[in-house]
Amino acid sequence: MQTHRRRGSGTRRSPNRRRRDDRRCAGPMTAEPIAEEAAPAGGGTPRHLLPVGKPATIAELAIGALMYSSATEATAITQHLRADDFTEPAASTVFTALKLIADLGVPPGPELVADDLRRRGRWDRPVATWLSTATVSGACPPAARQYAAAVVADRLRRQVESLGTALRSAATSASEPELNHLVVTGTQRIQNTTERLTNLRGEPLDD
Repeated sequence: MQTHRRRGSGTRRSPNRRRRDDRRCAGPMTAEPIAEEAAPAGGGTPRHLLPVGKPATIAELAIGALMYSSATEATAITQHLRADDFTEPAASTVFTALKLIADLGVPPGPELVADDLRRRGRWDRPVATWLSTATVSGACPPAARQYAAAVVADRLRRQVESLGTALRSAATSASEPELNHLVVTGTQRIQNTTERLTNLRGEPLDD
């Protein structure tokens, strides 16, 4: 008599087939993993997720990743970041709150960041919207240092462009002491940013 195998029966998948560290990285509010992407060969490393909505900016990814890092991991990165590294005021506000929480030895998270912002009277619609967007950005926490380095690298380029514009404007009319002051202070700012970028990347900015 012919027997029929029940649908869905067969060899069971080994529980070790998909390792825990092969899961995609994201916060709890992000979209589902990219199912079409094959698992990495020989084990796995954390992966990014598709963002919810429009693609995230590097600032949103940096803050999003830091919000799901431990306090130790976050402070190791935020010590090389400044609030004015971010071009959006809301991003600077969120970063300041996140850094305050991490500096207390508490793992930062969107709920704690929101609570700190409310407590200090910094909670408004632009800040709330920016925090929500960063939370669901699909950021990968192990890449937080690389995101932060990209934020600082953007700041470095803006500083160089700003100094060049200022020197071009002052070249024909400023006094020599004024020109010297402009060069010295502008160069020092760029050097400080370069040092922070070097610390984040772990390598000198040499050819």
